[in-house]
Amino acid sequence: MVLLGAIVAARPTAASSARADVVIRGPGFWSLSRLGHSEQHLPATSPTNVVRLGFRLPRGVAAAARRCYQGRLTARKTCFLIRYHFRLRIDPTSQPGWINVSAATNRFTSSQVLFDVRRPADRLQIDWSTLDLIRGHDPHTTTEPEIEVRNINYLQTRGLRDGLNTIDFQLQMSEGVRVLGVDVFADSGLEWSRVPPGRLRLTVQPRKALVGMGGRIRLSYAVTRLGGRAPENVLVEAAGRVDSLEVVGRASRRIPVVRDTVRGTFVLRALRRGRTSVAVRMSSGTDRPTLVVPVVVG
Repeated sequence: MVLLGAIVAARPTAASSARADVVIRGPGFWSLSRLGHSEQHLPATSPTNVVRLGFRLPRGVAAAARRCYQGRLTARKTCFLIRYHFRLRIDPTSQPGWINVSAATNRFTSSQVLFDVRRPADRLQIDWSTLDLIRGHDPHTTTEPEIEVRNINYLQTRGLRDGLNTIDFQLQMSEGVRVLGVDVFADSGLEWSRVPPGRLRLTVQPRKALVGMGGRIRLSYAVTRLGGRAPENVLVEAAGRVDSLEVVGRASRRIPVVRDTVRGTFVLRALRRGRTSVAVRMSSGTDRPTLVVPVVVG
């Protein structure tokens, strides 16, 4: 599971609202506007800038949400996700450094987007990525100074409590980075879902292989969803010892979404005799198994 730490405590430098007269009473998407809040703006007036907005939960909901990740994946659960839609605006003349834009509930971070500002050949370049239970690690690169991001992730189990809660939006930056601000759109918010994070199983055939010198090995893999929300952006890759096995064709595959079972094949060519192996790895937001297939090259 992807676990994020608690949001850094800081004095808010943007307007915060303690108003919390809206109660999240049932499943569905509860946007900021539905919770009684408007679009928010995070200024870049200090190294840490925070906005906190209030909402309420009925008694017993927080305890039920803490069991979202427990038990059978096919059971109806009480789960909460955060949907974070924002635009980061960077000064095109900014010097290199880092930016962290995050969202939390009760200061427990559940959405975190990291930006690495660079200036190769004195031109602006931003490498940025998300890491969550739905899409796993999702890297991007851009030269545009304005970046719009939509990130969805499940809340931390400690991120909710009965009664008064807060949604916390935070902007942090290193010294030298020039940020014009972050606009948090009103379609950000919380989703009460009955579906927990998805889990996957990786299988590979054959489990061991015997091949002649110069021959080829065909490894068939299957990625199967065991239950929960359909994982996205799933990576499957094969790697053999560089001195003994060579991947023919694609060495990796990015699967946009796994709703049932996705199958594929990797092909490797034997380069020298002896005992060796090939590793098939899968990476998703919740699972990162590696299966090793022993290979004898005769």
